[in-house]
Amino acid sequence: MVWIQREHAAGLAVLSAWLGALLPWNVTYSTNGGPWVVFVRFPLFEFQYTSGFGPGVDGGALRTVLGAIALQSGQGLETATVVWGGGGAVMLAALGLSVVYYADRSLLEAASVHPVRLMGGLLGVAALLFAVATVFVWTGGFGGTPIPIGVLLLGLLAWVLLRVELTDRPNDTTASEKDAVDQS
Repeated sequence: MVWIQREHAAGLAVLSAWLGALLPWNVTYSTNGGPWVVFVRFPLFEFQYTSGFGPGVDGGALRTVLGAIALQSGQGLETATVVWGGGGAVMLAALGLSVVYYADRSLLEAASVHPVRLMGGLLGVAALLFAVATVFVWTGGFGGTPIPIGVLLLGLLAWVLLRVELTDRPNDTTASEKDAVDQS
């Protein structure tokens, strides 16, 4: 079990959403002999840098996930970008939840699902969608090796938020821990 005091769990949930949104979920380097391209994909946008293709093509490009979906329409990476768009939408929901949670903790903590668990679920769904998109990038025929940086981090943050025991004091023990102490 992951032990986090209740007053720190909210901050961890909010920080996790923003960290997940600002770190790249995928970095791909692809080359075909001379020309090469690097993609750094974030949940809501991507940066692409190309070299060796010639004037007018070489250089950097920044596009939103919607721009990437439009660019890949009918191409080999269309499915990957659509799944990526789904992950981006889930991350937008996590960011929205983080803003509301930061602004008014008591409003969300009165709900039937604790917002820390909800945030963990959203980050877990986003990690799953980005993992699926990474597989599609890898098998989409574009070449290169995708490195799922943010997928691993989002999965870890989701796991921590879903497994956290929300305690009021650091000395709280669970019933099973009390039984273990009593039996010794």
